[in-house]
Amino acid sequence: MVGLVSKKNWVDIGDIYEECEKKIDILSQNLTFQTIGKSILKEVYVEGHADYLRRLFFILIDNAINYTSEGSITCIFIREEHFLVMMLNIS
Repeated sequence: MVGLVSKKNWVDIGDIYEECEKKIDILSQNLTFQTIGKSILKEVYVEGHADYLRRLFFILIDNAINYTSEGSITCIFIREEHFLVMMLNIS
């Protein structure tokens, strides 16, 4: 429905990423996948939609997997004051 806005909730980013990480391990069979800085995700909450955030993480990492034929993918998290930075390094 156009213009439908559902209510935002406080979402634990660490929990959302862990859910995605389980699916990623299955998809990245020919690649090495690792996460750096995952510990900073503990108890980081954002106001938003859990499903949208889950999809965002999954789409970004799935694209990295689909466009990398061999090698490794490193997902790096950095926290800077009020910002959380996610970087994907493909090598």
